[in-house]
Amino acid sequence: MKILVKYILKNFMFLFLFFFISFLSLFVIVDLFDKLSDLLQYEITFRQIIYYYFNFIPELIVMIIPLSVLLASISFFKKISSNNEYVAMVQGGFSLANMMMPLSIFVLLLCFLGFWVQNVIVPHSYFRKKKIEIEHFVKKGDTHKKIINRVRVFSKKKDVINLIYIEKYFIDKKCVEGLTIIEKDAEKPIERKRIIAKSAKWNGREWILVDVTILDRSAGYIEEKKISRPSMMMELGVKPDDFILSKRNPKIMSLSDLKSIARQVKASESKEYYNLMVEYYKRYAFPFSSFILFIVSVPFGLMQKRGHKFLGIGIGIFIGLVFYLFQSVFWALGKGGIVNPFIASWAGNFIFLFLGAVFLKYAPK
Repeated sequence: MKILVKYILKNFMFLFLFFFISFLSLFVIVDLFDKLSDLLQYEITFRQIIYYYFNFIPELIVMIIPLSVLLASISFFKKISSNNEYVAMVQGGFSLANMMMPLSIFVLLLCFLGFWVQNVIVPHSYFRKKKIEIEHFVKKGDTHKKIINRVRVFSKKKDVINLIYIEKYFIDKKCVEGLTIIEKDAEKPIERKRIIAKSAKWNGREWILVDVTILDRSAGYIEEKKISRPSMMMELGVKPDDFILSKRNPKIMSLSDLKSIARQVKASESKEYYNLMVEYYKRYAFPFSSFILFIVSVPFGLMQKRGHKFLGIGIGIFIGLVFYLFQSVFWALGKGGIVNPFIASWAGNFIFLFLGAVFLKYAPK
């Protein structure tokens, strides 16, 4: 039995790595050639291009793992079915459940790997990738593109959350125009203070705010205090790089930040709330789609005793497209507030898990 387990794992891992490396290379090459005509005109060096794709790879890994598992599973079970190895194993007392057990453990490990990459590495790598795009993927002479309009950022300090809004951010000068800071309680969505400044500039350590108006609302709106200052220095909890890609962008938030900010904007920005909560639950659901696709793919692989060797890949790609289509539809419904964010994030997994269980019931034994 141990020999069969090693044989199954070895062949499945080989197929998984083959598809994984193939897709990873394909995505990078296609993206590179898509940008190639413009890269020659960008103010970017070869080293920066390498650094860009180095930070692009983590998000590709999360996306490619489920598809690679799907194709590896279909290809493996098609192979052992076509060669009558499956029949020989079953007649020898090695059932389909025995075959799936070690593979399920391997796939679940890939799920946890995908979860770790998506929640620990991707937020930072995605930020660095977008920073390179904004700072360097600019054609010579297009200096106006180094101005970012309407940025929303947040910073968190102990029991206080600052929601920061700016009209314009000048990348080269590291200064902003039209700054509004809303200070709220971290536990309750109560506005403590609102700071409005005409402009602000980074001095290397802090921000220097100019033409400042402070509305202290700690005692309530009726008793708010208004203070005006020509200038003041302030620690906002954000640096110039944070304005390049808004920290309100869900893709660069941690799980705790997603939930915390969603709670803060729930009352005033319902659309933003649903967007953040769908992203929060999706961070848990999507990595485990690899296991769901594995369950679905096994019966399809076993049913293909004959046919072209690439037929299984075609079927696998079709299943993957249908699965991603289902997920995209539910994500959109969740972000629109039509479906509960938790249901919207997990619906695709639950539906295909049910279909996979039904297909397995009628799979060749």
